[in-house]
Amino acid sequence: PFVARRPRYGRKVERQLIRRMLDEHFNNGPTITDLEEKVQISIDLPGIKVSEVKIQVEDNVLIISGSRRIVNENGTKTKKSTRRFELDETIDRDKISANLADGVLVITAPKLEKPDPVEIKVTTNPTEDVVAEEIKEKMENQEG
Repeated sequence: PFVARRPRYGRKVERQLIRRMLDEHFNNGPTITDLEEKVQISIDLPGIKVSEVKIQVEDNVLIISGSRRIVNENGTKTKKSTRRFELDETIDRDKISANLADGVLVITAPKLEKPDPVEIKVTTNPTEDVVAEEIKEKMENQEG
């Protein structure tokens, strides 16, 4: 009978393949949700501790960086990673918060409140209005 066998690549290659498959499965990239009042960025960071993550805003760019020490039979290695997200002018930079729980980093960036619309008076000759206001003020000062 015919028995299908999977090819054997060697332990090192198999570990690399498994690691690559796990990386692709767990690190699908960020999920960005743009809501009316805030923007949320979610990133899968399985096995990462809070002390291994650094978040900062520099010139309207949100920078998420991290380093992780990996200990194996060959010694200790440090793996570093950085992601950058450009922020637009609607984000309130001073109120950005981050939470790392269950291997998921969630960054919440509230949006600035929209100012109320301001109505601007339209005139035909602005100098006449300025002169009329000055005369009105002088008359009020003389009466008072």
